[in-house]
Amino acid sequence: MPLQEENRENWGQTGISIFELPLGNTATITLTPATGNATSVVTTALDGSQAQSSASAQISIPDGPNTLLASGSFTVTEAQSVAFQGVTDGEPVREIRLLASVGEASRTVLVTASGREI
Repeated sequence: MPLQEENRENWGQTGISIFELPLGNTATITLTPATGNATSVVTTALDGSQAQSSASAQISIPDGPNTLLASGSFTVTEAQSVAFQGVTDGEPVREIRLLASVGEASRTVLVTASGREI
């Protein structure tokens, strides 16, 4: 789920490319400035193909250093939940969360039925 830097000098609309996240879901873009509070917006619904989809969102980006984080999640099927139980000490997995930030590797988080994040 890479976050694209399309026009860094004139950001306002941020585009994201997402791989293997079910279509119709949305992602959340969170901007954290060096000073001040973080701001989050929800993207449009993912469109394209499940292999590669895209969405957009508009967010105000203040001057100075900022961190952008894109996150998306989806509920797993019963079969997927069972498949992940070897990683979660037998606890069922409820959802998978994908996280990406500019210049960093994407992360995958498994969220269990009890809310534990792995």
